[in-house]
Amino acid sequence: MKTLLIDADIAAYVAALKKPDEVKTDAQVAASIDGLVKFCRDWTQCEDVRMCLSDPLVNFRKTLVTATYKCGIPDEHREHLDVDYKAGRGDKPELYTVALRHIHDAYPVLQLPTLEADDVMGIMATAEPGKYIICSSDKDMRSVPGPIFNFHAKHYSKGVEEISLEEANYNFYRQVLTGDPVDSYHGIPGCGPAKANNLLGPVGQASEAVMWAAIARAYKAYFSLKLVAAEDSDKFAMDYALTQARLARILRCTDYDVADDTLTLWTPPA
Repeated sequence: MKTLLIDADIAAYVAALKKPDEVKTDAQVAASIDGLVKFCRDWTQCEDVRMCLSDPLVNFRKTLVTATYKCGIPDEHREHLDVDYKAGRGDKPELYTVALRHIHDAYPVLQLPTLEADDVMGIMATAEPGKYIICSSDKDMRSVPGPIFNFHAKHYSKGVEEISLEEANYNFYRQVLTGDPVDSYHGIPGCGPAKANNLLGPVGQASEAVMWAAIARAYKAYFSLKLVAAEDSDKFAMDYALTQARLARILRCTDYDVADDTLTLWTPPA
């Protein structure tokens, strides 16, 4: 029987939400979380769960963002390129701490230093393929190979889906091109999913090295038009692309050593 890795960040946030004039009790918050867990259990026919939470104090991705992004970029383009990871997200709901307390009290919790819940799920699921099912409504989790259950109202009826390694890699490289406005990193401005698909080709057709080469060409082409110091554009483009990739990467077991909490930042394929 598989174990469910539930995105408890999302579970806590949704449970804590309320309208300005709504009165929500601690018991209602707990019931919302328990209801989601039951929903995941019923749809996957799996009983064992692990609630995955982000490190509340340190996020390694924020350390990747530096002022070097602004070097040589004309003012009119900076607003499209500056990165402040997850800066667009407001304060957590008032009842968020209540939700977290219930999660810690009622369920086994998995957290790893400096990592987000997404990373915890990605590492665990890839460390022991076949043992876990990822349960999350975050589309980014489709860049992790293995079974996934999307509990969002629009997607849960699909049940448990199997993401192949080829599809997971493709989804990751496409995200490097498109960025993720929800998390406040932008990829190549103006490059949406359709354009990214065109650049990468069909799923499973190109190797990781070929897809990264296509990404490199696209970033260099964009920055060659935007940078004042043209001779520096290729280097800047590749530095920027690498940081975008490291922001987009949902960690797998090859990226993090759980035994000594050592993170290895993603590097491009040879």
